[in-house]
This record gives sequence, C-alpha cells and structure tokens, in this order.
Amino acid sequence: MRIGLFVDRLSLTDGTSIALAGLRKELGERGHETYIFSPGDRKKKEANEDPRTFYFTSPIFKDYPDFNIVTLPNNSAYDIVKRLGLQVIHSFAMGPMGISAFNVAKRMKIPSLLTANSFPYKSLDSIFSNGLGNLVHKLSMRYMKWYLSSFSCVCAPSEYASDVMGKDVGVKVGEVLPLGIDFEAFSARKAEKDRGKFIYAGKIAREKGLDLIVSSMPSISNRLEDASVHIYGEGPYREVLLEKAITSKIDDRINIGSFLTKKRLANQFSTSSLFLFPGQLDTQSLSLIEAMAAGVVPICQEDSCAYELVKGTELERFSFGNSKDFSEKVVFAYNDVNDKDMEKASKIAEDYDIRKVGKRHIEVYEGLMKK
Repeated sequence: MRIGLFVDRLSLTDGTSIALAGLRKELGERGHETYIFSPGDRKKKEANEDPRTFYFTSPIFKDYPDFNIVTLPNNSAYDIVKRLGLQVIHSFAMGPMGISAFNVAKRMKIPSLLTANSFPYKSLDSIFSNGLGNLVHKLSMRYMKWYLSSFSCVCAPSEYASDVMGKDVGVKVGEVLPLGIDFEAFSARKAEKDRGKFIYAGKIAREKGLDLIVSSMPSISNRLEDASVHIYGEGPYREVLLEKAITSKIDDRINIGSFLTKKRLANQFSTSSLFLFPGQLDTQSLSLIEAMAAGVVPICQEDSCAYELVKGTELERFSFGNSKDFSEKVVFAYNDVNDKDMEKASKIAEDYDIRKVGKRHIEVYEGLMKK
C-alpha cells in the first residue's frame, strides 16, 4: 500500500511525531510506502532530505515555535498525492492540514481516516474562560462535528478519547487505533529501582497538570525523605514551571530537565519507581506507556486516558480521584509498590509494541480500501 500521513507538526521532541516515525518504519518493514505531509518553516523545507516527507511553508506561532500557522495546501498536496498514487490518507491533524487531508482524499476518491488525537475544544475552553467562552465553545463544537463527519472513518487512540469525543461532539468514533512504542528499547534496560525517584516525561504545558506535581512536593517530601521528582521535556510552560519549582523552596527535590533521547530516557525510566501523570486532556499517554515498559508504575487520575491502562488491574489502586488525593496516593504507592506491580506495568505496555500496532493499522487500511 501507499499511504499518506497528514500531521499538524513534525518535531524531534513531540511524542506523536516520534511514534509516527516508529509506525512509518514498521509499515516500511512490512512492505508498505508511507509519505508524510506536514507544515514547516522555510528552513525545514530547504533542509529536508527525505523524499517521502513534504513540508508546506507556513509561519510559526510566536509563543509556541513547534506549531505553525497553516494555510490550506489543498492543490499542492493533491498534486503530490496524485503523482504518488496514494491509496489511503490518514490524518493525525485536527486543523488545516486535516482539512486538506479529507479534501485531497475526496478529489482522489480514496478512503480517508482520522485519528482524533487531541481535544482542541477543551484547550480553547481553558483559554477563553471569560465572556467569550460560550461563543468560542459553540463555534469549536460546530467545527468538530463538521470536521469529524468529513472523513471516511474516525478513530481514537484510546477508549477514553473515543468515549469523550462521542459524548462531547456527538459523532460516533469507530475504531480504537492507538500509536505504538518501541517496547524492546524501553523494557530491555535493567537496573535497580530507586523507590524515591518519581518521573514525568512529555510536553511541558499547563494542561498537563504539572502544577499539581510541583505544589504537592513539599507535602510529599515532608513524609518521604528520599523523594524527588524528575520532569523531562520541552514546551511553552517550562519557564513558568521552573519558577514555581524555585519558589516552592524545595527545588533540590524537583529536577526540571530538557527533552531526552530514547536511550537516555530509557535509562531514566529504568531507575524510576513511579510515573506521575495528573493530566486529563491527553488522548493517549505514550511517554507513560514507555515508562511502564520499563516497569514504572503510574499515578494517574481516574478520569483520564492513563486510567484506562490500569483499570481492572492491581495497579488501579494507585489512581486518584481528585487533586486532594494526589499526595496521598504518591505516598501510598511509595510504600506499597512491589515487583509484581512493576512486572504488570511492563506487561500492559507490551500490548502497545509497535509491531502489534503496525499490524493493526494495516488491517484498518485494508478494510477501508475494500469498502
């Protein structure tokens, strides 16, 4: 098959971009050709040496340089898709690139698939909490209904995302189609666990709930003398979080580092005991799944995509119902996590091995082509 993947961005520090690179590699090893269509600035486009990646020049957001303000590249994308003879379009974009994805697919008369991997309307709700809030919410929901109904098939990366999207937007989500991880890379590294070492890795943004981690550390450190939290990643909230860590007066217990390569991240996971995941706006917690592959036990909120991973298992006892319970669960887990819990975490993560996930993507693509 020849497959076109449309994305909102390509970044070396973005979890979705990294997972898509893994998917692309796996599909290639199974004999399929995958092409990526992404916004990018002029430097990216000029430096690109990958004949199967196409950048569409667009300016970047001043305050969020990983994202581009994209115009609709309908005609230029169509010309490329037609020349390549693509057979399936799969969009991971929720904005203009996604609109181009289904427009191109309709013109080509080929199936289009959307993985709805974010809740853009929820992010807008948190930004516009003033008098414009109701208007923005109505407009964003109208857009979501139109957008999701424009594809041949709509998928979600988790049951949680599917349920939330169906309830909020009112559009039925078909397949649950997650992205995968390099399970072997994260499970192979063996090291002695540091019971007091807690970790978070991923985008550093306000909606990730990282304020709760920082604000809870004084209470946690008072009860656990060897407790420390290590936060790794990049994002628009990084400097704010650094300042909050300093003013907490226990910044010696809070380490905020930069993005780590796969090898260095696997090393950090191998010695960590708990992954702190307080956010609720994720649709799939890829970095958490990578940590679980290394035997790291998650502390997550019950109403979240992360909770889906542990619900109905012995690891469910480490989930918390609201922010007030967070510190208590961390302390409880510190004292209660055992080797069987770590083994269970790794076993759950194995279901997201990129080899299994790649096979499932092919099945979905072939099913669409038969319709």
